[in-house]
Amino acid sequence: MKRLALLLSALACSSCDCGLEPLDQIPEPPAPEPEPEAFGAIAGRVCGPDGVTWLAVASVWIEPAGAARLSTTSDGEGRYRLDGVPVGPQALHIEKGSFSTTREVEIPAGETLVIPDDTCELDLGPRIAVVRGSQYDNVEGVLAELGVEAEVIDVYQADWAERLLSDDESLLQYDILFLNCRSNEASYLERPDMQQRLRAFVEGGGSVHASDQAYDLIEVTFPDMINFFGEDDVRAAADQGDSVDQLAAEVLDDGLQTALGRSVIDLHYGLSTWSAMVGVDESVHVYIEADSPLLTGQVLEHAPQLVGFDHGAGRVIYSSFHQEPGIGVDQEQVVRLILFEL
Repeated sequence: MKRLALLLSALACSSCDCGLEPLDQIPEPPAPEPEPEAFGAIAGRVCGPDGVTWLAVASVWIEPAGAARLSTTSDGEGRYRLDGVPVGPQALHIEKGSFSTTREVEIPAGETLVIPDDTCELDLGPRIAVVRGSQYDNVEGVLAELGVEAEVIDVYQADWAERLLSDDESLLQYDILFLNCRSNEASYLERPDMQQRLRAFVEGGGSVHASDQAYDLIEVTFPDMINFFGEDDVRAAADQGDSVDQLAAEVLDDGLQTALGRSVIDLHYGLSTWSAMVGVDESVHVYIEADSPLLTGQVLEHAPQLVGFDHGAGRVIYSSFHQEPGIGVDQEQVVRLILFEL
């Protein structure tokens, strides 16, 4: 009888769950809280010190602690965007040539931090030496238009070589040396020690920009890089370019193409006897080329008009044209943008 009573009791508990809720009525445990977003994004624009010259192909990067470097380049309107940036404080670095800026930012979780356009300027610029030459070439005026502060620019006259290259130290206070068209050449061409100091300046990370009839200075300093028209040992032999109002030129550099929005522009050579290039060493980058008309009636087909090359840690830019009255909008933009290649 005891066994039967126990069995009946067990069956009774089974049928009514003995006061427990049915299994299908037990509530599900609450869903876990979603993990907060670990990444965000940042976007903005890059411009020159003037606040209006948008810079294409500027390097933009963030180096998060303990993670891989995140990098991109700006587009033709200076715009950039970095995705997958770890949240929290980060240092945003932007660089174009010798101009740069670093900004401390706070990356939001799952959102994009947009840097306002009115803070697009690269605020750290180089120290600059400018050599005056032709009245028609005025790179210091271009620098002023770009918003480069006068305090970082020193202008030299005909005695520039004696003042900057007579010793090993004077030129090293600068980052860039601009040689305007017809910069005085007499002392420099006769002094191999000055030429070696300029090479050492570039090799150590300095930059040189020369235009038009300053070509002899580049030819004697870097003789194997650019083949100028005429005999190498004859001063001003390359000054054979003929004047032309509109010379169709092809933009070969991707960055300039992006910034200009086109691959063909018109160059204006308002004065004859501009310095003509024939060709370049294979290590030299040709930014722009065109068929150059000469005073002799010859035409140099596919002749470089604007070139650049590295020497050690520095860079040299040479242009057959420069800032002068009558140049078009595209050519003027090239004159401005090429300064950010140094």
